[in-house]
Amino acid sequence: MFGTYQVGAIHGRLITAWSMAAIVGPQLVDRISDAKKKAGVPPGETYNFTLYLMACLLLVGLVCNLLVRPVDKKYYVQPGDKS
Repeated sequence: MFGTYQVGAIHGRLITAWSMAAIVGPQLVDRISDAKKKAGVPPGETYNFTLYLMACLLLVGLVCNLLVRPVDKKYYVQPGDKS
């Protein structure tokens, strides 16, 4: 789904992804840091793994964005199409 014809669906998926990240992200960071503290990691180093994990997730997102290619012209919606 690309383009202005699908803007509603694109926006819905984007907002859903942001909402899930807002709910899951802080819980993930908290649980990882708690586990590191219980394992005896010094307090100044408890977030190191979390920051590396988030950096890796950003790189995965970058690669996914780089893999997106333009839509073939045969899928373009022509002016006047009602479908």
